[in-house]
Amino acid sequence: MKGFFQVTEALVSPEVLRSFLDSYRLGLASIDGHVPVWKPGVFDDRLREQLEARCSLIELLRVRSFLDLRMRGLVAARRNDLESSRQDFQRAHEALASLRGSEARPLCESLYCAALAYLHYRCDEPDRARELVNRALDLDTDLETRLGIGALYGHRFQLVQNLVHVEARFGNSETATRIGLAMLEQLEGGQGAGPTPHAWNPSDRERLPSELRRALANQIVFELAAIHLRSRARDVETKCYVEHVTSCRCSPEDRAVEAHAWLDFAIAAEAASLEETLELATAYLQSGPGQSPSLWYCVVLQCAERLSTPDSPASRSVASEIERDRPTWPRAPAVLRGVRRSP
Repeated sequence: MKGFFQVTEALVSPEVLRSFLDSYRLGLASIDGHVPVWKPGVFDDRLREQLEARCSLIELLRVRSFLDLRMRGLVAARRNDLESSRQDFQRAHEALASLRGSEARPLCESLYCAALAYLHYRCDEPDRARELVNRALDLDTDLETRLGIGALYGHRFQLVQNLVHVEARFGNSETATRIGLAMLEQLEGGQGAGPTPHAWNPSDRERLPSELRRALANQIVFELAAIHLRSRARDVETKCYVEHVTSCRCSPEDRAVEAHAWLDFAIAAEAASLEETLELATAYLQSGPGQSPSLWYCVVLQCAERLSTPDSPASRSVASEIERDRPTWPRAPAVLRGVRRSP
């Protein structure tokens, strides 16, 4: 593992290394029992239910044809078959045109724009990807205002995640981080908080149960943690974390506890020695992966990165054990099972 830290790290005491490794092993053994609160497809499923409830029989057949073609285009883009994806999206666009005048069309158009944005993301066309995501946000905001469709808040969250991905890859980590933190603030009920120029009201989040909001907060902070692992500008990102933590005024019941625990760790680790970082990580890891195993893994990876740099066989042995385990980590996103630093 190529270390981010180029300075020589001081040697770590055997006791600190052992405590860190024990906490890692115990937490890893417990992760298989974790049941995620939120799965990425839940909001698409809810929107599909909303669509079908608004359709006549003929419209329902057209909507289902459109959704199938859209999904085919999305799946082809995910496997990098870009030409097939373009063809499927063209057919989906034709199916969308057949819904002219239908109440279901704006919902379908939002889903279409969101999926097509991913194709342009894979084609290295960030401006078009941003344009499509913002078009989908326009549609969602209008529909949520007019029709009060609660599932649209979750879909808007997914669109913000997409913007974070676009900015992290084609823009810069600070922009991506600020968008993600603004979404966290919105989930926590911050007055005037919004990740995009669209209308975001503190009451919007009440459309989702508190447990799901907490899961979404963990997810958006995981996106930031994954960026942090790949970044060469961690000091800039950490400054953004500090701004959020110090300005957060939400009530204890609204605060995303796991998300803030990771932010607190990242802030403290930025200025800490390796031994201090391991002590911080041990305290974090001992609480277990809980509802945020992805964030738990991010702490492990950040420590393993630093452990690989000292001129110490014991430290490098711990880093090597983590690296060996990593491809088979249970419930870890693929990006963590083989994260690679951006050029």
